[in-house]
Amino acid sequence: MYPQEIAGLGSSLVGGIGIVLCFLQLWVIGAALIAGGVALFIYAQRLRRLPYQTPSDSDDREVS
Repeated sequence: MYPQEIAGLGSSLVGGIGIVLCFLQLWVIGAALIAGGVALFIYAQRLRRLPYQTPSDSDDREVS
């Protein structure tokens, strides 16, 4: 998996747990998890804009 996919899944998971906690009347923890989910989502969007290099891409240099 690419880093942006992991961050995207993490944002959905953390935000979803935060929403469930808000329904259970745990407002402070729920709000903090929702904010963390939003932050992870923004981070995933920034990672998506960056070109992802695999180790094999950087090893294609010719040695002379």
